This record gives sequence, C-alpha cells and structure tokens, in this order.
Amino acid sequence: MKYTDKFVAFIDILGFKQIVEKSVIIEDAESIARMIKRLAPESDIAFYQNDGAEICPCSESYSSDLAMRISQISDCVVISAEISAAGVINIIHYCQKVAERLLLRESVLCQGYLTRGKIVHDGMMFFGPGYQAAVEGEKQAASIEWRGEVLGTPFIEIDPDVVAYLKSHGDDCTHEMFTRMTVRGTTESYISPYGIFDRLANWASDPSKSPDQIFKEFNIANSIIERIEKDIAASKPKNLRAREKLRITQEELSKARERLAEAQSMILS
Repeated sequence: MKYTDKFVAFIDILGFKQIVEKSVIIEDAESIARMIKRLAPESDIAFYQNDGAEICPCSESYSSDLAMRISQISDCVVISAEISAAGVINIIHYCQKVAERLLLRESVLCQGYLTRGKIVHDGMMFFGPGYQAAVEGEKQAASIEWRGEVLGTPFIEIDPDVVAYLKSHGDDCTHEMFTRMTVRGTTESYISPYGIFDRLANWASDPSKSPDQIFKEFNIANSIIERIEKDIAASKPKNLRAREKLRITQEELSKARERLAEAQSMILS
C-alpha cells in the first residue's frame, strides 16, 4: 500500500440535515436511500472497472480503468482518478453526472471540490493529504447563509492547479469537453448542474414522445427552476466568491428557462 498522486473530488448534498429531518417526520427513509445511491451507483463503478474512459477514450491515459475509484458514505462521495488527460476529464464528467442527476431526479443540489494530491483509495478506505485537501476545499468554497445555516453554493469548484494541468496536458477532445462541462467565473472554474436543462429541452422535444409526456417533462423542469430561484432569492452571500456563484446560478437558470420556453414554443407551433 502506498500513496498515489491523483485527482481527488469530494462532493456532498446541500441541506442534507434538513432533508433527513423532514424524511423522519413523514417516515420516508426510502427517499433518502434512493437519493444517496445517486452519488455512486454500482453501474458507474462497474463501468470504469470494465470499460475505462467514458469520454475522450483516445486521450492520454496510463491504466485501462483510469485508476478511477468511487466511494460513497452517507451523503458524501469521494472520487479519485489517475493523473492524465483522460483521468482529469473523466473525473470532471463524473462530478457533472452526480450533480445533474441529483438535481433532475431528486430535486436536490450538491457542492464539492476537485483538486490534486496524494491519496490511498481502495474500496471504502480513503485517506491522505489529497483527500483532506478536497474536503477542506469544499468547506472553504464560497458559502451562503441559507435557511438559517451557512452552506456551500451549488457548484463543484475546480482547483486552479487542476485547470492548469488540463490546459498544458490536454488535447482537442479534453479541451472541448472541459468547455462544455464547466462554467468560468471571474477567477475560478465550476462544474454546474444547470446544463442538464438545456439537454432536457432537447430530450423533451423528441417527436417519438406523446404531447402529454413532453409537457410533463417541461413542467417538472420548470418547477425545479422555480424552486431553486426561490431559494436563491432568500439566500445571503457571505463573500465575493459567493456572490459570483449566485450570479452564475441566476444566469444559468435564466438561460435554462429561455431554452425550455423556446423548445416548448417550437412544439406548439
């Protein structure tokens, strides 16, 4: 057993304490179990073990499975991947998948941090300065006061050193996918869950679907956007980075609402 230099991400669910407390009142433990399974489905773990890179498979890599390790405990997930162009873009992609399916399937948001450092990561055993740096990064990321608690904002922040690695070691595929999967703030890059709404507009517009099914999906997406906008309006940024993230959130949601309205209008015309 030895420490390995890897990309390391730590993600947890925003407001999980309140979500659990509500589930106790209504006696709904099943919804919590379903929610946290979204962090590390067995199918995802098996995919990387068997097939390796999910995106940019021709990019530089050193092991067939990208040394991708995924461990979930309670409302948290730890992900690590080898130091390579394929490793960094696939861990970014996995973080995006977690954020998007939590939002779309469970109507909850998550926060996190992606960095680089030494870690031992084997099954449910993970420790080392890389893991600690990811946890600390998540704690120190821009925060807001929300529902009486200080919480992180709904993004997975990327360590500038990780972005620098990708710029210097990446290729056309990884650079293109990084641009698609991340949002650039004033100084930091973030993985945002809100891009799912743009793709949802495309999926909902599928002509093979019935009109009832199409508008049901549009209504679900719009209700999620409305709920997030309501929560954002009641939040209080704690610093400049938090205000920047809230600004990005508002812009992303506005774009998502416009895209859904445009797709809905095209169907009606």
